[in-house]
Amino acid sequence: MSNEDKWYISGPLGIGETEPHAPLVVAGEISLKSPDSDIYSLRLKRTDEEQRVHEWAFWHMNQKYRKNALEIWEYKTDSSGKTCDGDPADGAMCALRLAILEGGNVGIANELTVGAGGNAVMRTRHIEGKRGDNDAPDTLYLNWVSGKDVQIGEPSRQSNLFVCGNVGIGTTTPHAPLEVMQTVSGLSTGLQFGGQHTPGVTAGGVINSCDANTTPRPLSLQSNGGNVGIGTTNLTAKLHVAGNAGILSLEGTDHAYIQWYPLGLANGRKAWVGFGDPSNTSFTIRNDAGRMHIYGEELLYLLNKNGVIVSTAWGGNGKLTVEGDIAIGANKTISSSGRLHISGDENLYLLNKGGVIVSRAFGGNGNLEIEGVLMTHPIGTNEAKAILASKADGTAIVASAGGVSESRMDFYYKHKGKVHVASIGGHEA
Repeated sequence: MSNEDKWYISGPLGIGETEPHAPLVVAGEISLKSPDSDIYSLRLKRTDEEQRVHEWAFWHMNQKYRKNALEIWEYKTDSSGKTCDGDPADGAMCALRLAILEGGNVGIANELTVGAGGNAVMRTRHIEGKRGDNDAPDTLYLNWVSGKDVQIGEPSRQSNLFVCGNVGIGTTTPHAPLEVMQTVSGLSTGLQFGGQHTPGVTAGGVINSCDANTTPRPLSLQSNGGNVGIGTTNLTAKLHVAGNAGILSLEGTDHAYIQWYPLGLANGRKAWVGFGDPSNTSFTIRNDAGRMHIYGEELLYLLNKNGVIVSTAWGGNGKLTVEGDIAIGANKTISSSGRLHISGDENLYLLNKGGVIVSRAFGGNGNLEIEGVLMTHPIGTNEAKAILASKADGTAIVASAGGVSESRMDFYYKHKGKVHVASIGGHEA
């Protein structure tokens, strides 16, 4: 039998089978051997419902293509009966669909569907991307054509995702472990955290910074500059918090405070506000750098229930210097546990409209003790009567009188509702 011989069998052919039920039935192994180093194919051909010839060809390739690869090609004719040199727009096909390379690598020319029409599982250890025009490694695309979602795990079978490298959302060139970019012009970029809500349980999104051992580590926001906003996208400062009532809460275990480093950390802390020492209930505003200013357009109210002390603690001198006036409310008291000194370089004026009383109230003895002189100014009789009119019997006034015409001292006193006067004359000293 030579290569030129042709054999025709009109009935079914059985090889190893005595009752073939098809045109060819082989009971056992089929081995197809190429007569030389060229390539040969095993073909499945049919004419489809559109009267186009459709073929699947199995090729055992040589070095001219992909050495020793097993490849499956698809062929289909166009309306003129051509395949590889036909018109693709008219349905012509001549393309590789599946390649199993020497060594076990598998290539799929277009799409791979696992579990068509139902659920199925594809298990593999490594997936790499490749270029579209050759087999060189390149970007791996998931759902490139369909645009559908990619889900890892499900609520009943949760899975973790580990990424050794950077992750980009909206960018193909991430510069950090996670970089998010907005690809639509005019829209802002952001991350949103959500979850199942349980009534009565306070829960929310969490951002933590830690090392591989889950030990807390510093978390930096806008380390390269820029503003940070909470509750707002219209930022006007490095930290802009928008809200209403209860906007900022500072919680410590036994103390908490805010620190200021206006010249940078290297130059040390200059001021702080808060509870500075463990279990100390004193709220402190401290400036170690210079003056402290409290400024407002209206009155400043110090509303402490137990009063205000200008203290000598922490090196203070306990002094209160007022460059303007001190106004004291009605029926109020200036008191001291020891001596009370009113000092000045010039005269002390007591300008009370109703006069000045050295009283016995609050345990006082009512005495006025003068270690120097008592100077009086002239008053007339009518003025003396007006002063004593509302006073009790026994009240007296001592005043100089006479002016330039006469040298005398008048002694006015009230007795039985009447004002009496006694004059003491004098002469040149």
